[in-house]
Amino acid sequence: MRQLSRVVKIEFFSSVALKMNKLVVFALFTLLSSGQVQLGATVNEGPVLKAEDCYMPEGVPITKKNSSCEYTISSAEGHLANITFTIEGAPNAGDIFEMRYLQPPGNMSTTKIIFLVLKDNQILDYETQTRFDITVLAEGASEKVPITVYVYQAPVLIDFPSIVEIEEEQDNTTLTISGTAGGGHAPGHGINTLDIVVPTIDREMLHSFAVYVEAKYYEAPNRAVAGKSFKVNVIDIDDNPPKIKVPGPRQIEVTVPQNATSVFVTNFTVSDPDQDQNSAFSVSLSTPDFQSLFQLSASSGVGEETFDITVDPTKVHDSDGIWNTFVVELHAKGVNNENFEDSLSIIVTLNNPNSASAALGTASAIFFSILVNKVVPLIFF
Repeated sequence: MRQLSRVVKIEFFSSVALKMNKLVVFALFTLLSSGQVQLGATVNEGPVLKAEDCYMPEGVPITKKNSSCEYTISSAEGHLANITFTIEGAPNAGDIFEMRYLQPPGNMSTTKIIFLVLKDNQILDYETQTRFDITVLAEGASEKVPITVYVYQAPVLIDFPSIVEIEEEQDNTTLTISGTAGGGHAPGHGINTLDIVVPTIDREMLHSFAVYVEAKYYEAPNRAVAGKSFKVNVIDIDDNPPKIKVPGPRQIEVTVPQNATSVFVTNFTVSDPDQDQNSAFSVSLSTPDFQSLFQLSASSGVGEETFDITVDPTKVHDSDGIWNTFVVELHAKGVNNENFEDSLSIIVTLNNPNSASAALGTASAIFFSILVNKVVPLIFF
């Protein structure tokens, strides 16, 4: 009996462009015993089937397209299309196996390729039977041809994960996959591993992806495939500052009635693309000398929140020194990292109702010019 070497390869597929070779292959080596028998026939002894022992994987249909049991049938008289085959031996062998031509032979064909295959709706189970000792008799042949069919299992992926978590912004995270040859192979070649290197990923761009791994025998890549997928979840870190957005026009004019309790000025939105508490932020207004003039509807938020700015009319009309022009700074800071900050400048002009401009109908008016990240010339009326 000669020893055949079989090699297992694993190929890696993913919906994400990863830093790795175009084809990742790692080998799982094992030995399979293979006996070979080639029976000839003397002249005028009828058809001659040349066959050898072969291997079939468990759990999959075996047809002429994927069978490794490839033989030749020849007859000096031709008429191969009319030859029938009888399969005997192992329990129910005739109900499990049959012979199929690669291409239907013509009446004048003297030699054709033929395969030993499984009949429709038949599959092999390694746990039930690991080998079949059968004989094949071609109609008109002088003797039966013995064949042993060895059943083997697909490669085995060991401790294969269903979900893997990696932290975002990490350099070259390595995921290790292990595998070995399945049943039906000689032991002793141990476990082989495949390292999958994942490059730096930004969770805000990609929060999860799937990885598909296939283990195949190198000599027969279309048979006995062990394929599995696992999901990679990208874990968020606090790596983004909050951002302030002001809707509508950048210049707002607000009239403040003397008897009002609160007057709406404008609103703004603060958003942080991080996840959960990594997106927590605080907001504040900085108004030198007039800190209590403006109020915010809230002082903190998570993710994305909208805040209102209001003005207290009593603070405007009861103070003689407030009728001038000044700058209000709006700030948003990360709770976990105060270095993450965004700000917005508001230039405010308050008109004194007792000034000359009041006669022109502009008394008790507050003009807000709202700018992002820069200061524009003041506007007076």
